Amino acid sequence: LTAINQNSSENAIITSWWDFGHHFKALADRRVTFDGTTQTYPAAHWVGKLLMTDNEEQSIGILRMLDCGSNNAFNALYSASNNTHSSLKILNEIILLDKKNAKKKLESSGFDEKQTEKILSFTHCEEPEAYFIASEDMIGKSGVWSHFGSWDFERAEIWQNRKLPQEQAVKMMMDKYNYTREKAEN
Repeated sequence: LTAINQNSSENAIITSWWDFGHHFKALADRRVTFDGTTQTYPAAHWVGKLLMTDNEEQSIGILRMLDCGSNNAFNALYSASNNTHSSLKILNEIILLDKKNAKKKLESSGFDEKQTEKILSFTHCEEPEAYFIASEDMIGKSGVWSHFGSWDFERAEIWQNRKLPQEQAVKMMMDKYNYTREKAEN
């Protein structure tokens, strides 16, 4: 942390699991992705997800998004679409793309130029200097970060609608998630 403090730019950011965030901020005097006061924010999902994946491009995309604006990319997508499922689907796609192709994807998904530029500013900015700190104790916490990283927002929405009459619930899943009737009924 002393080396980061002495050898990094003032706008550098440190990503790790939340519990040492305050120490990182105090000792390195740098921003962190999240800490004990921000652990309920969606960064827990994104950091958990990047720790779980074996896809390097996905990890890079998540880190870039976190460094550019934390959950603001999702917020911008959601405010334009008012749809959690499609916002997450698009976000998970564009973080894997370079900026030019991410822009094409957003435009083909119906976002106007202003919305597209705002979203890209949170997913494809000129990233600050960034550090990722992993420690041995994080292995023991894998059940916690993997819980957050594996959130399934589709299943959560289906659970929230569990009291719908069966035919209405089946229709919702078929329409919204492209489920087959058999999958929706299961």
